Amino acid sequence: AEALKTSVALQSFSLSFEDSMGDQTGLALAEALKASISLRSFTLNCGYSHGEGCMGDQTGLALAEALNTSVSLRSFTLGCEGTDMGDQVGLALVEALKTNVSLQSFSLSCGESVGDPVGLALAEALKTNVSLQSFSLNYWPSEADPLVVGLALAEALKTNVSLQSFSLYSKPFVFDPVGLALAEALKTNV
Repeated sequence: AEALKTSVALQSFSLSFEDSMGDQTGLALAEALKASISLRSFTLNCGYSHGEGCMGDQTGLALAEALNTSVSLRSFTLGCEGTDMGDQVGLALVEALKTNVSLQSFSLSCGESVGDPVGLALAEALKTNVSLQSFSLNYWPSEADPLVVGLALAEALKTNVSLQSFSLYSKPFVFDPVGLALAEALKTNV
């Protein structure tokens, strides 16, 4: 993480692992992301670790803060399948998505961590973010209503003209209502 902070040549950083990452490591990575002036792409993927999540809320909040302040970052990918990331972290990531004008690609794969407040806030952020060109959300709603979130995202697609790529995976997926709404959105998004 220390090298990431001071490197002026490194443009892409990707770390994937199956075990749990402690907050000490997560906070160091977030601090490095915040300090980097050359990094264009940041990817962090982690999975389950003996029934525990791969990162804590402290790490998630620190990553959101780093994303919020980064002016060099163009692509942000966070895969935290084994994390029970709370709405506080999800909403902090959404705030960063709203304010970061350099970000062009945002991908969040978070298992059961996205609740209705986060899903609806993501849809609102998509309505106003004009720099984002690629958006991907992969989640399995345990508390969220996939119909409500899916319809809100479809509504956002009607007005967002900067997106060139949109990917949504939800399990369960309420295909007919959401699929029809997404098809309607594609008709009007020109």
